[in-house]
Amino acid sequence: MPSVNLLLEQILAASGGGGGFAKVYHFYDNDTATATTPISHGAASATTFLTNDAIGVGNRVYNPDSKAKLWNSTTQKFDFSSLKLGDVVSFRFDLTISHGGAQEVNLKMSLAEGATFPYELNVSHDYYKTASTGVTVTAEFKLPLTSQPTLDNPARIRFASLTAATIQVNGFYYEVTEV
Repeated sequence: MPSVNLLLEQILAASGGGGGFAKVYHFYDNDTATATTPISHGAASATTFLTNDAIGVGNRVYNPDSKAKLWNSTTQKFDFSSLKLGDVVSFRFDLTISHGGAQEVNLKMSLAEGATFPYELNVSHDYYKTASTGVTVTAEFKLPLTSQPTLDNPARIRFASLTAATIQVNGFYYEVTEV
């Protein structure tokens, strides 16, 4: 017996309807590696990228159509090649940072890496007045996929600060709205 989704798709196709519907699915990739060995950010480093082994017990998935995961824990990059122009990806990055003094902290998404014109978008900007340990950082970011180079090339999250810090990645949540 056909599934309810298959029957609905057949009815919509036969009636010429179905336009304007979007599908949503999401993942939460929980990291374990940085809980024991945090990422070390050197002062003013421009190459501190967030990692995530995606093997934590907190991993969660809502993926009824078995879509491809976007986070690749082997390459440590997001892969949008399974998506299409017009799709939207919403991210939430959950971190815990420790730092030794007053500092600005920026998260940036490096996009279209390897393309002719790679680019970065600001995800978040925080300022801390004094040294702190165990600071929870939650950054949300929405990325509409509007260019072919963004779809065809990997992306990753870069941590930027003029002062040294350590970073624990608790997890990456991402939700895809497929149009």
